Amino acid sequence: MKMLTVLVIAVALVVTLVGQDRGQAAGQGRGQGPGRGQFPGQVPPSNLPENPTAVALPVVSAQVTGPGTMYESVQSLAPGKGLSNFNYEAKEYFVSGTANGQPFKTRVVVRRPANNATFNGLVLAEPMHPSGSAHMFEFTSIYGMSTGYIAIDMLIGGMQQVVDHNPERYKDLKLEPSQTNEVIAQIGALLRSNQSSSPLAGLRVRKMILAGTSATAGTLINYLPAHMVYRTPDMQRIFDGFMPTSNGSVIRPIDVPLIQVPTMLEVRGANITGRQDGDAPGDQYRDYEFPGMGHVDSRDNVRLIPNPCKYPTNQFPAQAYGLTPATVVSSGSCARTAQLS
Repeated sequence: MKMLTVLVIAVALVVTLVGQDRGQAAGQGRGQGPGRGQFPGQVPPSNLPENPTAVALPVVSAQVTGPGTMYESVQSLAPGKGLSNFNYEAKEYFVSGTANGQPFKTRVVVRRPANNATFNGLVLAEPMHPSGSAHMFEFTSIYGMSTGYIAIDMLIGGMQQVVDHNPERYKDLKLEPSQTNEVIAQIGALLRSNQSSSPLAGLRVRKMILAGTSATAGTLINYLPAHMVYRTPDMQRIFDGFMPTSNGSVIRPIDVPLIQVPTMLEVRGANITGRQDGDAPGDQYRDYEFPGMGHVDSRDNVRLIPNPCKYPTNQFPAQAYGLTPATVVSSGSCARTAQLS
């Protein structure tokens, strides 16, 4: 894609809304602080049904308010760009049920407008990074909160950091790697449901996409076989699209739009995907490559101020470019130029 076209998409969207994986994705994850956690090994899908199957809806608690403080998974928001500056609020819930034949209990954090009327219908869901951060929210928060999206942070990776922060509050949390795919599906189906206990009860979700970066892009890619068979209780698809970033592996075709966003780390590691863009049903795919985009968003990352590095940090505006593919996916199309209807 030519850079000029990319810039047109970025401006238009900000203004208007404002094959099988060939192996492990090489690279490093975005860890807390300037360090980066290693990409974890893939977990094969566990006991997937052969045909489309409705998942059971998990049990969700009332909003968790104690004991003690909530683990905060967004540690990088720029000064003056926190939730309160956009009239947003974060609410934590415990979600429990059975997945892969075993009980689980995890948490979900919902970052949403305090005023329901400003919700734009777009839900950006992500599994928490193994380092303990909700990076996709951090990388889209300024533009996302400006336009009224809801960000969902599922505790899939980084469980130990959460428990260590407040053992009394989180002592009962339990999730095995073999349960990951079904738990993601169950949480997604819960958010799409009309149940009064859903954290999004009373809100109309137009589009919900699952996103991930680096290690959590790997979690997303591992989930795709499950996406092909897991359904909501009324047999609808759970996610309307996917956006893995900081990843260069070859991703299997699926039945909803998917946009892949590699970064310069994948270029340096010769890990850029060779998959071609597609528009056919079952192959709505785009590879967005932005020259100069770093593996870590250092422009708006408060943990990199003051600069701890030997050389100046990258000032590439990753937030604007990160939200552009997300909004294209949420439009239900991988068109070269698109805007939300």
